[in-house]
Amino acid sequence: MKKTKIAILIALLLCVSLGVFYVYKINVFDETTLKNIDVRTGDFSTPSVYTLDEKQAKTLFSSINSALETTEALPEDALAFDLTLLNKWDITKNYRVYFTDDHTIYMNIDNKSTLFKVEKPDFFYSHEGFDSYYSEQLFPNYALLIDEQQVAFSTQSSSWSFRRLDGSWHDITPPLRASDETIAEAVLSDSESTLGLDIGKMPSEATLKIYSSENKTLVFEGKVNARQLPAPGYDGAFDYELNLNWNDETSGYRGEAALTFKVNIDLPEAFTLSKSIVRQGDMLTVNAMYVNSVDEIVLEQSIVPTFKWFSNGETLRGYIPTNYNTAVGKHALVFKNTRTGAVYTYEIEVVSRDFKVQKLTVDPNVEASTRNDAAYEEYRTIFNPVRTVSADTRYYTEDFLLPSPGKLTTEFGESRTVNGEPTSYRHNGIDIANKRGTDVLATNTGKVVLAYKLILTGNTVIIDHGEGLFSVYEHMDAMNVSQGDLVARGQKIGDMGSTGFSTGSHLHFMISYYDVNLEPGYFLYGESLTKENYSTLIK
Repeated sequence: MKKTKIAILIALLLCVSLGVFYVYKINVFDETTLKNIDVRTGDFSTPSVYTLDEKQAKTLFSSINSALETTEALPEDALAFDLTLLNKWDITKNYRVYFTDDHTIYMNIDNKSTLFKVEKPDFFYSHEGFDSYYSEQLFPNYALLIDEQQVAFSTQSSSWSFRRLDGSWHDITPPLRASDETIAEAVLSDSESTLGLDIGKMPSEATLKIYSSENKTLVFEGKVNARQLPAPGYDGAFDYELNLNWNDETSGYRGEAALTFKVNIDLPEAFTLSKSIVRQGDMLTVNAMYVNSVDEIVLEQSIVPTFKWFSNGETLRGYIPTNYNTAVGKHALVFKNTRTGAVYTYEIEVVSRDFKVQKLTVDPNVEASTRNDAAYEEYRTIFNPVRTVSADTRYYTEDFLLPSPGKLTTEFGESRTVNGEPTSYRHNGIDIANKRGTDVLATNTGKVVLAYKLILTGNTVIIDHGEGLFSVYEHMDAMNVSQGDLVARGQKIGDMGSTGFSTGSHLHFMISYYDVNLEPGYFLYGESLTKENYSTLIK
């Protein structure tokens, strides 16, 4: 009996000792005993095991030990994580951690209902196991679409960082994603279709380069809207290189991605007009895109006798000039594809302009010596033919400049009386008066097609700028160029003077489309040049 009691006492002491050992030794969770942690969210079935370094472990227990029991209500939309601690004796301790929209952290211990509020949430803010809380700041998913249909693309490079709640930036390496192999390359065959990315986070900036697949030439480069990408203005196969950049750190994320994809374009022809209302003296520009053969497209119109297309190898461009003889009112432009029968109709309106009347008094001797049959015949045979032939491509790439400073003495389109007699013609350019010898500059780059002293217009230079556009400089005192010279924009071509039929030192300056004279002001300033506005426009 006595032995039995002793045995029971020993057993009790052993149990107590084991219990004490378990409580104070085995069931201890701190930075010295922690083996690893397991963090799960979503369906809670997928383990994510992490081994913590000493600093991380200290931060973990600092956060856990800061939790205070609270009576606050847990928001229903709080994001829940299961956190399991495993110590070196393979004993576990379980927490459920909650993140709220206002970044407050709550937790339960061992599935008990008591709720604790974490006062020092540094570990939960900074550890990658809880990164799904930052889902709105993670690398975006995207797909390349034509309308609602996915098309093939490949991500060549990408990088990403997001800011955690502790203020630190965390770098991640997004996978190099590509569309499914079964998805076909992009084909644009409908002019109403939109090519672009379906993307959750719009980049701060998107830049695009488009290369011709055939000859690898760059056909487009610039900033774009990632959701609505441009297409070249002609059919063919193209390689797209799209670079996305997110750099608004106030959003809590930043990164880059480079995508490549191929686009085949086979669109119906399309036409654009530079304007729908044209004032007399201005010129309308017409562009045609996705035209496979220039011979297939015909324009029917009643403004000019003939219309001509110019091709740059990709798109077509044509011009409809107007002047003081153009009928005001509405005019139809009808484009026809002679192969398919497609018809496209546009309407423009030519608006009238009030042209002034100028009264000139000219020395009768000057008039007799410069306005005579010999002068007119010379003008017809030497001057007129020059503006019938022009280079098929533009010489110029920059805006036009005023060839000489001075005072505007005669506007474009003015009618005249000379010594009391009305003339049968309109003034076909503008007159700029200044002292003799004032520099005269080329209004733009081009080729000198006439440099000749004519009886009527004196020292005269004509420059072909290509695609039917000419500039004319008359009455100069001297010429600095010869026929056949290529001149640069702003290059000196002569000195202002008063040769030919002239009442004083000035430059008669003209711009024409072939032999249709145009208002120079539209090329120089985007508006007609008048005696009322010249002092503001001419510097």
